[in-house]
Amino acid sequence: MTKDEAFENFKSWKHLVQNQIGKTMKRFKTDNGLEVCSKLFNNFCKDNNIVRHRTIVGTPQQNGLA
Repeated sequence: MTKDEAFENFKSWKHLVQNQIGKTMKRFKTDNGLEVCSKLFNNFCKDNNIVRHRTIVGTPQQNGLA
């Protein structure tokens, strides 16, 4: 996958996961990588009531699992 394919892959993944577990996505946590910081991506999340949480690139301490 390349960075320009991230948005379309995210939409497909979101649809797949929601169909499998029967719940809607509420939060999406990413770093501030350019592939997920586009206006198109932000609008999609806003339209689908997905709260974006962005961490600083290169700080695994912020991911809650490290």
